[in-house]
Amino acid sequence: MSKLQLEIDAIMRSREKVIGNIAWFPTQVYYYARESSQSWIHNICEVGYGAGHSAILYLSVNGKANLYSFDIFANLPAQRSFRNTRALTLPKTYQSSTLSLIARTPDFANRFQKIAGDSNVTLPAFVKENPQLKCDFISIDGSHVPPQPYFDILNLRPLAHNRTIVVLDDMHSNLMRNDFDRAITSKLLIQYECLTPEYRTDMRFASYTTSIKVFCAARYV
Repeated sequence: MSKLQLEIDAIMRSREKVIGNIAWFPTQVYYYARESSQSWIHNICEVGYGAGHSAILYLSVNGKANLYSFDIFANLPAQRSFRNTRALTLPKTYQSSTLSLIARTPDFANRFQKIAGDSNVTLPAFVKENPQLKCDFISIDGSHVPPQPYFDILNLRPLAHNRTIVVLDDMHSNLMRNDFDRAITSKLLIQYECLTPEYRTDMRFASYTTSIKVFCAARYV
């Protein structure tokens, strides 16, 4: 991830313009790495590519897993019609660089698939096109605007099995937590645990120092 961050820093004059990522807190990195690197994890699905830190982590710690990443992917021509073009300007810059890093690394490129577009459309389409595919590890970290987190939880359900590990980022946000609770009440998910990382921000990756972070682990019912 350090190499990835150097590439981002080289093209972005300020980290404040780059979306937050799991690398800010070492405890979260270790937790995600431990869970996603288990020998029975063969397919990893993430909603929310962001700047690519989590993608690099998964591809690095589990050399046999395929990664399916769902995101708007603003740098792709197919997304020119996306309404909020201003919101796509900055991601277009740093995502193009991080995707290039993956493409230049054969072992990563062979196991990485980006699925571009609105996850409300792309997830159901992916399920329909890949009826036999199941995700052993799922990361939900896409849009933080309700009810989208709930919709992502709902739309990922057909891709899960009874052992699938689900991690949900930014659960310190009431908006995110409310959608998680809605999924629990709807009997979509069962919460395993929620963790607050150490009060230390890794400034190799962060834009500023913060002590507010909660992430959770769950499984589908």
